[in-house]
Amino acid sequence: MKKFILPAMALLLLTVSCSGGDSGSGNNENGSTETKTQADCFRLLKDTGMNAIRLRVWVDPQSPDGYGSAYCDKADTVTKAKRAQALGMDVMIDFHYSDRFTDPGAQIKPNAWKEKTLEELTQAIHAHTTDVLQALKASGVTPKWVQVGNELNAGMLWDEDGNTSGATWNGGTAKTPSGAELFTFHTKNGKDDFSNFAELLNAGSAAAKEIFPNAKIIIHVANAFKTSDLNWFFSGVEAQNVNYDMIGLSHYPQDNSEKSWKEMNSLAIKNIQSLHKDYGKPVMICEVGVKSNSSEAASALSEFIDGIKDLDGCQGIFYWEPQVYGGWKPDIYSTWGWNAYSMGAFTQDGTPGSCLASFSILPDSFAKGADISWITEMEANGIMFYESE
Repeated sequence: MKKFILPAMALLLLTVSCSGGDSGSGNNENGSTETKTQADCFRLLKDTGMNAIRLRVWVDPQSPDGYGSAYCDKADTVTKAKRAQALGMDVMIDFHYSDRFTDPGAQIKPNAWKEKTLEELTQAIHAHTTDVLQALKASGVTPKWVQVGNELNAGMLWDEDGNTSGATWNGGTAKTPSGAELFTFHTKNGKDDFSNFAELLNAGSAAAKEIFPNAKIIIHVANAFKTSDLNWFFSGVEAQNVNYDMIGLSHYPQDNSEKSWKEMNSLAIKNIQSLHKDYGKPVMICEVGVKSNSSEAASALSEFIDGIKDLDGCQGIFYWEPQVYGGWKPDIYSTWGWNAYSMGAFTQDGTPGSCLASFSILPDSFAKGADISWITEMEANGIMFYESE
C-alpha cells in the first residue's frame, strides 16, 4: 500500500522538557485564562498522527552574516533529530548551505566560504554535508530524506564572479535580509547556466549517499504553481546529469495577490503530475502553509490535500511552522525588519487548530505530519503548547 507522507519540519526544539502532562495556564481565544495540560510539541504533533519532521541546517548561524544564534547548527540538529526518532518519526535533513535562510531571493554563501574557488566550494559542501550526517549517524539517527539546498530556483552560493557562482541565471541582485543591495550575481557564461550549480548539487548528493546510501536526495524549489519556471529548472538539472531521487516543491496557496487559492491549488496539482511524468521522479511537498487569519485557510489546505492524496507521483507534504501562534516571531526578525509569520496553524491558546484538522481527510493508511521549525526559540521565550480540550 502506498505510504503518503505529511511530515513535520521540527527545527529548533532543544531547551525545554518534553515530559508533557504538566498543568499550565493558557489564554483562550476569548482572552480568559484557564488551566490546560501542557504538552511537548513533538509529542503533541505525534499524538495527532504526524510521523516525520524536517530539520533545517545552517553552516554557522552565529557568523556575522548569520541568523544570530546557534539554532539549526550541527549540534542543535542532532539533538532534535534524536528526539524525533525516539518518537518513531522519520527525519528529513534540509541543508541550506548558508548561515541563514535561503530561498529564491537569497542564496548567500556562508561567511567562511566567501573567498573559495568553485572546486573549494564543492569540497566545502561535501565536507559540511558529511560532517552533519556523520554526527547524526553516530547518534543513531538515520534520515530518510536529505534535501541538498533550499528553494533553489535561482541556484545557490551566488557570487559576483560567475566562475565561483552557483546561480542558474545571470544578473540578479543579492540583498541583505533587510533589503539592502549586496551585489549582482552572475553565471559562468553570462546567461542561463546550470554547470556550476550541478557540480555543487552533486557534491552534496554524493556526500549524503556515502553516509546514508538509502536516503532519498531531494532537490527543492519554490512556487509549485509556476509551470514554465519548474520545467525550465528541472530540464536544466536533468541536462547536467544531477544525481537526485525526488523533486521537492513549496506551495503557499494563499500567498499570491493575482490568483485565488483554488487557482493556485489547481496549478500545483497539475504540475506535480507533469513533473512526475516528465522527469520520472516522485514529488514531495516540502513546504505548505495557509494564512492563520483567513476563514478559508482550512478549506484551501484540505482541498489541496484532497487533490494530491491519490496521486501516484506525490509522496508527502510538510506544513511549515504550524506551531506559531499569537504573533510570535524570532528576535532577529525585528532586526531585519520582517513581520511575524502569518501562516501558523495553532490557535491563540497554543493548541492545534482547524488547519491541522484538514489532515483528517487522509486515510489512516497514509502518514501525516507538520513542520515545527522554531520550537526551541519559541519555548526559550516562554511560548507553551497545550493539549486540546
